[in-house]
Amino acid sequence: MADALDTAAFLKQFPPCFESKPFYSDEGDCVHWWFENADHYADRVDCWLTLYRAIDGDRLVGFKLKNVKSLLSVFDAIGLDVRTGPKGWAINIQALIAYSPWAEPSAAGSPSYRDLLKRLSDVAPQQTVELGESILAK
Repeated sequence: MADALDTAAFLKQFPPCFESKPFYSDEGDCVHWWFENADHYADRVDCWLTLYRAIDGDRLVGFKLKNVKSLLSVFDAIGLDVRTGPKGWAINIQALIAYSPWAEPSAAGSPSYRDLLKRLSDVAPQQTVELGESILAK
């Protein structure tokens, strides 16, 4: 028993490395992306977007965009295609965020969306997120 406790205590000294990359949750139908590993709070913008801001200084450290399948349906209806890749299983994140106000007109011109787009252009302007085959099911 002492060995198990010693091993657990030892492993706690080496937390996993932080990796900044977008992730699509099929179960939650949302995209998460943390730009940095910081203590944060959630700033709910609208029914689609939540920004994560650092407690020390309010800088933007991540976001969650919900209802991705619904957004893609709206985009399809108005003729926008933000999918990339040969089978359409990835999305350009900046395009997804930039066109989200089409689905939520009250968000058009929102400072929160502008802040996020600026941060994305600084971090990785051409970043895509893999969605998987299930996103294409209608």
